[in-house]
Amino acid sequence: MADPIHRRRTRLAEWWSEVHWYVLAGLAGAAFILGIIGFRQWYADHGVTGTSIWDAIYRSLQLFTLESGSAEAPVPLSLDIARFLAVIAAVYGAAAAVLAVFGERMARLRIRRAKGHAVVCGLGERGLHIAEDLRREGYRVAVVERDPDAPLLDRVRAAGAVVIVGDATDPATLRKARADRARYVIAVCPEDGDNAEITVRVRELAASAPVGPPVTVIAHIDDTELCMLLRERTSGDRDGRVRLRFFSVPESGARAMLDAVPLVPRTADRRLHIVVVGIGKLGRSLVSMAAEHWLASGGTDGLRPRVTMIDQNAAAKADLLRVRVPRIDEVCDIVPLTMPKNAPEFERGAFLYGEDGALDVDAVYVCPDDDVHSVAAALTIQRHTRDADVPIAVRMTREGGLATLLADTPTDAFSDIRAVGVLDRSCGTGSLLRDEPSAG
Repeated sequence: MADPIHRRRTRLAEWWSEVHWYVLAGLAGAAFILGIIGFRQWYADHGVTGTSIWDAIYRSLQLFTLESGSAEAPVPLSLDIARFLAVIAAVYGAAAAVLAVFGERMARLRIRRAKGHAVVCGLGERGLHIAEDLRREGYRVAVVERDPDAPLLDRVRAAGAVVIVGDATDPATLRKARADRARYVIAVCPEDGDNAEITVRVRELAASAPVGPPVTVIAHIDDTELCMLLRERTSGDRDGRVRLRFFSVPESGARAMLDAVPLVPRTADRRLHIVVVGIGKLGRSLVSMAAEHWLASGGTDGLRPRVTMIDQNAAAKADLLRVRVPRIDEVCDIVPLTMPKNAPEFERGAFLYGEDGALDVDAVYVCPDDDVHSVAAALTIQRHTRDADVPIAVRMTREGGLATLLADTPTDAFSDIRAVGVLDRSCGTGSLLRDEPSAG
C-alpha cells in the first residue's frame, strides 16, 4: 500500500485537475466584471467625461494583458480587486498552457531520475486498469506503449501517468522508463512472448546496474498452462535485484468465479452437474480447475460430476481440454454441446434438465468475453433456474456497469446471479502486489 498522505495528495491533485479551469474561468469573469464597475467609478471620481460603457469594457479586457492596471489614485476597491484577480488569472493561465504543452516532457525527465516508481508495459484494458489503480494508490507510474495513437492514451494521461511511446521489449525504451530502478515493472502486452521478453530485458538491465532497490517484475501470461509452468520454473528465483512473478487473467478470473459459486451439489444423493457457457481461455481454465479440485480431493466416490460445455466449437475445445488435462475423463464426464450465439436450443435450455424432465443442474458459469452477451446468456438461463435458486456466476470485465446494475436491483430478481469482474479481481493492486513490501 502507498503512503496515505501520498494518496490524499494524489486525490487532491486529481480533483484540482478536474476543476482548475472552472476556477480560472471564475477568476477571469470576476476580474472582468469588477474591472468594468471599477473603471466606471474611476471615471466618475476623476471627472473623466466623454466615456461610455465600451471604454470601461475595453480597459477591463486590457487588465489581462497588464496594460491598463496603472491608474491614478484614488482607485476604487472594485478596480483594485479586479487588477489583482486579472494578474492571477493571466499568470496561472499562461503557466497552465505551458504545462499542457511541455508538462509530459518535463514528467518524462523526472521519470528518468526516478526510483521506486511503477512501469506498466502495454496499454490495453489491463494496462489501463493497472495504471489507474496504481495512481489511486499514490504511485508514480510510467506507461510504455508502442502505438502513439492508442485509444486509451488520453485516459491514462488524465490519471496522471507518464506515457513513453516505444517498444517495451527494447532495452533503450526500458531505460527511458528507468525500469532498472522501478519498484514494479508490470508487463501486460497482448502477446505472451513480449511479456516474457520484457522480463528478460529488465533482468539484464538490473544486472548491469547491480546497486539499487529490488525490482519486482510481474508478467501477464494469457495461456494458463504456460503461466503455471513459468511460475513453477521460477519459484524462489531471486537474484538479489529482480523478483519474478507471473499471473494470468483467465486463471485469476476462473478462480474468482469458482469462489463466487463453489462446486457443491444441491443434494448429497446425486452427482454434481455444472454448465459452463463459453469455452474460451477463462472457461477452459475454470473446467481445468474444477477437475484439479476433484482430483486433489481424491475423486468423487463413484458419482462423477457432469460438465456440460456450451460453445460454438465445443467438441474441438473439449478435445483440446483433454490434451491439456489428460486425466480429466477419470474424474468427470465432459458433455460438449455445440451452439452458436442466440441459438434457439440455448433459449429452450434442454441441457438444464434430466431425462425425467426435472431441473438437473447445480451451478452455471457464464464465461464469454463480451459483457452484454454474458448477461444476456445468464438471464436466459435464469428463466429456467430461478425457482430452484441455482447460482449463476457471470464473467464481467469490471465490477461496475452492468455488474453494478444487477447487484443494485432493489428486488430479489437477480439474487442468484453473481457478477465477477475479472479485471478487478486479477489486475487490481490488492491482487498484483500481494505479499510485496508497501510503498514508503
